[in-house]
Amino acid sequence: MKQLITFLSAFLLFVNLGRSQVAITVAPDFTVTDIHGEQHHLYSLLDEGKYVMIDLYAYWCGPCCQTAPEIKKVYEDYGCNTGDLFVIGLEADGTIEQCETFETNCGSAGGHPVASGLQGSGSEAVDAFAPLAFPTIILVAPDRSIIQQDIWPFSSAVADNILSQLELEKMECGTVSGQSSLAPEFFGQVKVSPNPFRSRFLLDFEMEESAPLQLQVTNALGQVVLQRNEGAHTAGRQQLWVEAEALPNGLYFIQIKAGDKISRAMRITKS
Repeated sequence: MKQLITFLSAFLLFVNLGRSQVAITVAPDFTVTDIHGEQHHLYSLLDEGKYVMIDLYAYWCGPCCQTAPEIKKVYEDYGCNTGDLFVIGLEADGTIEQCETFETNCGSAGGHPVASGLQGSGSEAVDAFAPLAFPTIILVAPDRSIIQQDIWPFSSAVADNILSQLELEKMECGTVSGQSSLAPEFFGQVKVSPNPFRSRFLLDFEMEESAPLQLQVTNALGQVVLQRNEGAHTAGRQQLWVEAEALPNGLYFIQIKAGDKISRAMRITKS
């Protein structure tokens, strides 16, 4: 069951409006800062043509914890916010530390961006939507209309059905430019350390054959923030240090390109 904010008022709304958990039909704008320090502006995302899935939740809410891994799966299945779907969590009244503990305990760490209620302006954003229960998961179209006022009960399968009707396609997290094909087996098991990192990190992997290497790092918005051409490398074990001190703290994705082959996107956090 959902965690009701006010049981009686929520019950009356269920009677009158069925499953609808937000009474508004046009999404209010908001600007929040996630727990990794990245800023997110709703209308800017919509103006880019993105659909935005918003998880209105609280760190103390049991059903929110149960739902969190499913929301993370949707985030990962649709490109980790680099495609046409952007997933974000707006927490109601917790600190960054409480949000981080929630993510660790609920299996959603390293997933979609989350803004804490008290330190990321999440509380003000949640209040603007005025949900009557947690979690309330909504979907906003590029024209700013709320086309799903409460996806409940929520699962990645339910979300897939809704998103497929909008012709949104699943995709790998991150993209390296150029005509390349995803070939994770070419690189073997790629290790990134330390993670989180402060100023630089090490990529450790194997290559099946010699090829020119390119590294690309994108942020949580899908923007390329670092790109390096490493030149030709011979087959075998590769160890590459990546200097990234200039990047602001936050969540990033790194991919390796070797000729026409690219690795899966790997999540890494700068703190």
